[in-house]
Amino acid sequence: MKQPILFLDIDGVLNTETMLKEWRFPRYEDLLEPSRVALANDIVAQTRSKVVLSSSWRKFASFSSLQEFFRSVGFAFDLDSSTPTTPVPSQSPCLSWPKGFQGHRGSQIGLWLKENGYSQENCHLCILDDDWEGIGPSLFPVLVGTTIRDGLTPALAEEAVRLLQGETWRMAGVVS
Repeated sequence: MKQPILFLDIDGVLNTETMLKEWRFPRYEDLLEPSRVALANDIVAQTRSKVVLSSSWRKFASFSSLQEFFRSVGFAFDLDSSTPTTPVPSQSPCLSWPKGFQGHRGSQIGLWLKENGYSQENCHLCILDDDWEGIGPSLFPVLVGTTIRDGLTPALAEEAVRLLQGETWRMAGVVS
């Protein structure tokens, strides 16, 4: 059985432009929208996915602090780990799956997969992210692209579940 792995961005996925404009320091718990956190919880509950934090948030606090914070704002799952924060050249020879990672975040995801022994043969991937360029075109088939305007929507959450269950993306090119 293939392991489902969800690569999770935060800004533009679990919050939106409107929320970010209204946010007032220092209430970090107000940075995430409960309805979008609930959608992420549903995705993980339905698929039993490993969740890997790929957000830039991983650069600003320790993994354990982030884990504690996310639990306090309603995550019903634990993060498995996070992608590397070091720059990874897009043409790195260690990135053979899939070929041609071109975006910075896509390269970091590729390195995480390689370091953790995953390949197309043993996992189903889904990347929830609003940074399409940072992913690179070779990962578009497993990208559920959100927008900073709308964040994660119920329709996009359904697509994420389908990908993590091994189905193909049905809404290619459609942003809700």
